[in-house]
Amino acid sequence: MTEPATAHETGTTFPADWAEDYDLYDSSYLADPFSVWRQMRQQCPVARTSRRGGGWMLSRYADITSAALDTGAFSSRAVEVTGPVPGPGRELPLPPVTSDPPGHAADRKLLLPLFSRKAVARFEGLTRETAARLIESFSGRDEVDAASEFARDIPVVVTSRMLGLPRADEENFHRWTVQMLKDGAEDYEVRAAAVSQIRGYFTRLVAGPKAPGNPGIINYLRERGGRRSHADRRAHRRDVIPHADSRNRHDVERPGAALWHLATTSVRPRRPGLGPSAHPCRR
Repeated sequence: MTEPATAHETGTTFPADWAEDYDLYDSSYLADPFSVWRQMRQQCPVARTSRRGGGWMLSRYADITSAALDTGAFSSRAVEVTGPVPGPGRELPLPPVTSDPPGHAADRKLLLPLFSRKAVARFEGLTRETAARLIESFSGRDEVDAASEFARDIPVVVTSRMLGLPRADEENFHRWTVQMLKDGAEDYEVRAAAVSQIRGYFTRLVAGPKAPGNPGIINYLRERGGRRSHADRRAHRRDVIPHADSRNRHDVERPGAALWHLATTSVRPRRPGLGPSAHPCRR
């Protein structure tokens, strides 16, 4: 395990006025957030900003843990990092990510069978094939935007198959996801339009006829919803949307963060193994 490059190595300095007006798009923060967090813990454990709708940033583990566990004071109903927090009832529900107790346990239990080791193993081949295809598309180039040309596409492709979307709709799903997660971070009207399109699409899809032989998440929730009351069926439509957003949000971050770490470490690690035999404990 290697340590990220230090501020001395990258030339990063603690951004001016960070404690009272932090900016997630500040160039020095983007270059080396680790050093900024380290200095925050020493100088200003809690920072605030009025930019992009306002917000607070915690830097110490104890404070972060305390806030995460205090669900009475700190709700999970809105997970936006930038942009104004929508008023109650106007946010995009992403259960269980945006669920507060006691509803969180029930939302999580509903989805657990869909993400067991056996369930996700069906998509390993697709994930590897997609990764190989994307790498092949920019092989031979000296410079690649790993976030937009690699990390962002894999979760969209895999998530659309997990949902069981018609292949003809995958391109729209990809476009809406990029508009919501990338373009919408700066342009809130674009994000609102994408959210509206996603809501309408999944409402129509869930209300429509079941696709025979399709084992996707949508059919799974439709089958469970068919045994519920009208009010519960309306609520269960909402459960489809988390996979269009929260799965992409988190799964984009993982490969992106891994590639960013490899690109910024001062000591190059050995080339990671590409097959199960390289990680026997992960079989």
